[in-house]
Amino acid sequence: MRKTLRPNRANLVIWQWLLLVLCLVLWYVLTSPTLLPAFYYFDDPNKAAFFFGEPQKVLQRIWEWFTGGEIYLHLWITLFETVLAFALGTARRSALASVCGSRCRRSRVRSSIRTSRPPIRCRA
Repeated sequence: MRKTLRPNRANLVIWQWLLLVLCLVLWYVLTSPTLLPAFYYFDDPNKAAFFFGEPQKVLQRIWEWFTGGEIYLHLWITLFETVLAFALGTARRSALASVCGSRCRRSRVRSSIRTSRPPIRCRA
């Protein structure tokens, strides 16, 4: 009996769904003003639902975003900004590394300023 209840390859998906349901139920119980007394989290019972959101309302809003297609433009813009920032940061650091590494004198001066890194040794 114990061996069948332990998470393994056969029942891992079931355990994951149970954990998701448990988290949603716990979220609902902790934000519902009628299930717990108010002194557990806030003085006003409706403040917990205001700060943390109620799971059914959050899931309803997410469903509306995806079915209405409103979220896809925002996701595309976020992805584009992430890739652009990564590319610009990589280009900037590559240019800085090539400038610092091309001149032995500059690299010695800059590495002596930064004491956290060992000095760069130049070939003579």
